[in-house]
Amino acid sequence: MISLDISGSRGKLYGYKGINGVPDAIFRHLVKPKYIVGELKGRRLNPKAKIRGYEYAQIMLYIGILKKKYWLSSVEGRLVYKDSVKHIYFERNLFNEIIRMKPAALTVINRLQ
Repeated sequence: MISLDISGSRGKLYGYKGINGVPDAIFRHLVKPKYIVGELKGRRLNPKAKIRGYEYAQIMLYIGILKKKYWLSSVEGRLVYKDSVKHIYFERNLFNEIIRMKPAALTVINRLQ
């Protein structure tokens, strides 16, 4: 484990192009060039429920940021719910779209202040 942001621990801040975040957990394989980003969710994901859009975007952002940092490595995500674990794989186009949304998001945030 290279970073943990649960149970009072302070995780490591990761960023790319001014977008920053602290994943709940990051694991590195001891031998292979592989990382797993974990986000813990406090709810159940029953069969009728879906992964929420912001949850998916958050884990995709963390996967993409780590992919940029450890570009020769494999990076995957895990959304961990009370009753299940969802494996999330990198989608380059979605990551790039999230990065492109930063200026619009800042405009909205600045209007609210």
